[in-house]
Amino acid sequence: SAYIQDPDFGAFADWIELYNATDTAVDLSGYFVTDNLTTKTKWQVPMGTMIGAKGYLVIWADSKNTGLHSNFALSAGGEAVGLYSKDTVTVDEVVFGAQTANVSYGRRPDG
Repeated sequence: SAYIQDPDFGAFADWIELYNATDTAVDLSGYFVTDNLTTKTKWQVPMGTMIGAKGYLVIWADSKNTGLHSNFALSAGGEAVGLYSKDTVTVDEVVFGAQTANVSYGRRPDG
């Protein structure tokens, strides 16, 4: 089996993968990601963060709060993840149940 290893810290932490379904790059500078849908501005995406056309971006949910490492971790018991624009307009939200170790949760088709 292969698992996604964090290249910055060498850990196998929780992660959130964002997909850009459009044909143009998207600038996520100043957007927000949270694990608490009532606290939309919990973690701000660093300036200069882009997702290429039809591309992916991994955000590490490991509480390290540096670079693409959020200031929160995800609960194996289930919770929510939200993505919000700079002015806190909802881009996407997902609520998930209890998770199994080393098994990812995702949407099909992408996006």
